[in-house]
Amino acid sequence: MYRLALYSSVLLVASATRIAAGDLVKIWEVRLSELPGSNITSSAALVYSVSFSPDGRSLGVLVKGIESHSIFAVLGVDDPRRGVRAQGYDGPAADDVTGPISWSLTGNEVAVPRIFHIFEQPWTGCALEHTGHAVFYDSDRVADVQRGFPASTILSFDSNCNLLESWPIKGLWERFDGSADNHLLALSNNIPKNTEVLVVDPLRKKLIRQWPMADTNGTWPVFADRGRAVCANDGTGKHGAAHCWDVVGDREISKTTSRNFHGRIGAALDAPRVVLSSYGWRFEFEGFYTAVGSLEERVVWDFRTGKEIASWKARYQNPDHSQILEPYPVAISPDGTMVAEGGLGLLTLFKVRP
Repeated sequence: MYRLALYSSVLLVASATRIAAGDLVKIWEVRLSELPGSNITSSAALVYSVSFSPDGRSLGVLVKGIESHSIFAVLGVDDPRRGVRAQGYDGPAADDVTGPISWSLTGNEVAVPRIFHIFEQPWTGCALEHTGHAVFYDSDRVADVQRGFPASTILSFDSNCNLLESWPIKGLWERFDGSADNHLLALSNNIPKNTEVLVVDPLRKKLIRQWPMADTNGTWPVFADRGRAVCANDGTGKHGAAHCWDVVGDREISKTTSRNFHGRIGAALDAPRVVLSSYGWRFEFEGFYTAVGSLEERVVWDFRTGKEIASWKARYQNPDHSQILEPYPVAISPDGTMVAEGGLGLLTLFKVRP
């Protein structure tokens, strides 16, 4: 089991000025290294993930610490100085599969890579064996998928990190998101020219939905609108599109027809809004194909109306002072009216203009 250490700290507001940023208005911005006792010593700490709690009142942020040490902090949305909690643990801050923060329905529990935290004081936690990172698919259960061929295995765990059951499912699948409201998981196989998105019910061991995708550079399906919809990107390097499907009605709700959307999607828990990332493209002469280029803009898209609500220029952070630039992680509030971005040691909250 990983050893967990608790830190108590206070955030300082770096700017209370409301500044327009594209179609967003800045509400506040904080420097994470100003968290006393948080062990975030770098003023440009690498931020791996940002996430709103289910009630929209708190923000969770996951930051890389020294070596294998990671820090998860929670702060208030209305006032980032209110009720700040920070917890350090020995474990990864991210994995290669999915965004690393998954909340329970109540917001009292959270799962991050290889660790299941219990929020009620005193904070405790346990290590998830046989898995890199799990997501909530029930009120007190999390699940992950072990990739395999000819079959992958869905693993379910209780709140004490005990393995409850396993379910083999034919194909090379990865888990990307969970809906605790509806006891569902969203999976993808990311096989070129044969990519599919699955929605499964681990409790009943049942396939709920299956949608084929086009040629793809990576598909990350996410639940939105209280689990009533699943959204994912597909397409070639030059022609990327976002799709959203109705889980109950088994139909495509809408599809983007402009820009070049790729990568991970940020979804609003209670509203039909998602954050999409629009990329440029480049031509690979060696393989004679178009590939995804640099991230250019981010967009808040209403998939029920098919309209873009807001757009803004993407920001980058420099991980470990290397030459590689990583986009700021982004999250959208449950009601779809606020956006949070984290990177370069900063956490910023924006209001989406109506």
